[in-house]
Amino acid sequence: MEQLQLASLVAKVANARELADSLAMREAAYGEVFHEKGVDLHDRTAIQLVVSSGNEVVAGARMIGPTPLPLEIGLPAHELLPQAEDGSIAIGQLGGLWLHPRYHRLSTVTAAICRKLFQKACEIGTRLGASAFVLRTSEHRMTKWYAAVGFELVPEWSYEDPLWGKVFTMLMPLNQEHAGSRRGGRLRLRNGTKAKLC
Repeated sequence: MEQLQLASLVAKVANARELADSLAMREAAYGEVFHEKGVDLHDRTAIQLVVSSGNEVVAGARMIGPTPLPLEIGLPAHELLPQAEDGSIAIGQLGGLWLHPRYHRLSTVTAAICRKLFQKACEIGTRLGASAFVLRTSEHRMTKWYAAVGFELVPEWSYEDPLWGKVFTMLMPLNQEHAGSRRGGRLRLRNGTKAKLC
């Protein structure tokens, strides 16, 4: 059963039907966990990514940017943002992440779904010239999941939100030569240190 599901998994930019399914699933998931709608104005312009198995959408995320400054990251944090070898800075922001309830328990299929989703994000982000991704979560337990696919927690970028409480910000520098590769090269951080790539 798992082998058949693994073979059928496809990560892609959502078409109209998949987008409708993805937003509906995200709205249901965020309503249950966060008591929030989970869909906002950014969804109109974001790149919407999905993982599907046959005609069923099983996971999704949205990508905003890349832009010189990610949303809700202030100017002081800009000093730590990764830059490509040519010195440029363009940061994509990932959010709106959801997973079908059937795959909430850790399994081979769950890992494959997440890997495909983030690899597709890396591929598209690199193609668009992004030097890194940021994401935010108010669920501390989720930081371990995101760390498993290449994100690192940046404590100085975490903050208190009046509605969400503690918000954890994570960063993943991108490999400009081989998007999605777990054996990629490195990018220089603005403070001169090196960062691992996805």
